Amino acid sequence: MLDHGLDKPLFAMADGEVIVTFPGPGDDLDRIRTPEAAVPVLSPAAEAKMNKRQKAILKEAVKNGSVTTVWCMEQFGVTRDIP
Repeated sequence: MLDHGLDKPLFAMADGEVIVTFPGPGDDLDRIRTPEAAVPVLSPAAEAKMNKRQKAILKEAVKNGSVTTVWCMEQFGVTRDIP
């Protein structure tokens, strides 16, 4: 929720039950945001843990639907790891 401009969920106990309240934007729909750099399944917090290569690979996968070993080798100037 924080990644999208909303407040944290609220947790409470009442009559032995857990109550979770998800505060919405109310009348201020402008406070809802979509993180620019995030893909649909990746939160900004998760993206922040990725290195430059991982981000480039993910961007390519989202753009083209897949990434090949050859693409990675050409993009990053690396060779295939052969055991």
